Amino acid sequence: MNILEQIQSKIYELTKEERARLREWFDEFDGDSWDKDLDEYVKNKKLDGEALKAKQTVFMDFVTARYEKVFPMVPAGAAINEMIFGEEKKKEE
Repeated sequence: MNILEQIQSKIYELTKEERARLREWFDEFDGDSWDKDLDEYVKNKKLDGEALKAKQTVFMDFVTARYEKVFPMVPAGAAINEMIFGEEKKKEE
């Protein structure tokens, strides 16, 4: 059994609360990894803001994890006036 299979096996043994704690930890771990990758892109001038200086329309594709809460957002199939602003915005209103 390889290490991934061992981890998967152990995950099945976790309680609901332990899975929630694991999920929180992994989200932070994964986010840190993304931050390090972004820092490397910037450091190596692979992402230097040239698209932001362009005098024409530029398409930028930002990939986020499916569970990330990126606000404001328009849910798939919804109209622009059905935008979701997130928890922070709701508390301010």
